[in-house]
Amino acid sequence: MTVTLSWGALFLYCCVVLSVSGSKILFVSFTPSPSHQKPFQEIWRTLTAKGHEMHVITPNPLVNHTYANLIQYDIGDVYAWAAKMNQLKKKDIKYSLQKPNFLHTFLKEFAVNRGWHAVHEYTFQLPEVKRLLDTQSSFDAVIVEWLYPTAAALAGYYRAPLIGICSLGAPTNGLDEIGNILNPVVTPDQNVPIGRGDFSFRDRLLSALYSVFIRLYYHWCIVPTEDRTIRKYLGDDIPYLGDITRNISLLLLNRNQISHRLMSVVPGIVEFGGLKYDKIVQELEPGLKHFLDNSKNGVVYFSMGAAIKQLAFLSPQQIDVFKSVLGELPYNVVWKWDNETMDEKPDNVFISSWINQTAVLGKKPLSVKFRAQL
Repeated sequence: MTVTLSWGALFLYCCVVLSVSGSKILFVSFTPSPSHQKPFQEIWRTLTAKGHEMHVITPNPLVNHTYANLIQYDIGDVYAWAAKMNQLKKKDIKYSLQKPNFLHTFLKEFAVNRGWHAVHEYTFQLPEVKRLLDTQSSFDAVIVEWLYPTAAALAGYYRAPLIGICSLGAPTNGLDEIGNILNPVVTPDQNVPIGRGDFSFRDRLLSALYSVFIRLYYHWCIVPTEDRTIRKYLGDDIPYLGDITRNISLLLLNRNQISHRLMSVVPGIVEFGGLKYDKIVQELEPGLKHFLDNSKNGVVYFSMGAAIKQLAFLSPQQIDVFKSVLGELPYNVVWKWDNETMDEKPDNVFISSWINQTAVLGKKPLSVKFRAQL
């Protein structure tokens, strides 16, 4: 009897162990923004460390890694292209950065859509994307950034389950695709300029109208246009793009119910806000270190990110407003600026074209009173 049980246990053990294997996963993110790519890097790094074979299309590949099961397709050229396009499309960028009003909330979507469309069309023409498509690989799952529908076509191309991921919350249409329909009066879209306090009648009206507008614009304009675009690169042997996006299996959101607006979610949505990153000891530039060491009351960190060139896209009046407000604060301010000089710079402000944000926020015993980043 003991021998029989032992052989039975060994048989079950072998069945379990031998049947476990890693998956082959394609991870796709085209957005040329380091802040968007940072949480994605941690996701695919962890999946790789767990033994999955990861194929990653990204403008920010991991460097000096030792993973044999990580294949990266570097589309970093999109940064230079985006910088060039920003100069050519200043009108659209400036319009998107205007102080929002009722009508602007709707009209800016046309400018934003033109930008997303251009990014995806350019990226699908890059040699690294063509290299992936030429390999004729197959994948167990395709994970795509869930802000714009175009890249989801790769799930239809490879006949693989579709997983969406966002480095922030998902827009209304992205939530609709997985069946997470929101009440616009209770939970406005993240792109609607409404605060988190009590909603006025105007706020509720704006949110309700926007929810109708963005759905019509998405299904009647964006999806058909992107479907025609993607067929130029993937061929006609794929389902309609709208059918592909509606078959999403899982949506991962980099948000946390504690710090974000209250939102009900279906079981198919997993929130991973508060993701812990590996701690890397980084040195501060001497001038910045001296400034921080002398900031006895703490500092305010202010950055508009890598994509927004302030001198190009902000008017002198807007820049003067920032100077005035930051200069009146009772704290020192670290401002990520476009270059190393600034006319009439407030005395409590330190500027630099490159600031190691991780090192600044991690400096002890410094207290960062507020971090403003777009």
